[in-house]
Amino acid sequence: MNAHVDSIDTPTFSIRERPSAPGSSTVLQLDGALDADAAPRLSDELERRLLAGQKQLRLDFEAVTFISSAGVGSLIASVGEFRDEGGEIVLEKLAPELRRVFELLDLLDYLTIA
Repeated sequence: MNAHVDSIDTPTFSIRERPSAPGSSTVLQLDGALDADAAPRLSDELERRLLAGQKQLRLDFEAVTFISSAGVGSLIASVGEFRDEGGEIVLEKLAPELRRVFELLDLLDYLTIA
């Protein structure tokens, strides 16, 4: 029996796996505020997937409404962990406001953004 949960919900943040073509990167749809409450849950989910052998992930930010310093920090740590294992996390569908946060923090060259 597989104990994996395909979605994690909190009152302000959710993570859902979007169906993808066989052999392509797994896409996780993020929804809501990636704040201090949500950041550890995202980190845990990404770590779980890395330990399970998923080294290529795409994070769909289309429905992310806010990112705090805790959210940025957990994302950067996860990107580093994936790269250390030969993997990659790609951010996609960033709203201009979120892209600006990463730009102000001088992270556009560090992060892979589609």
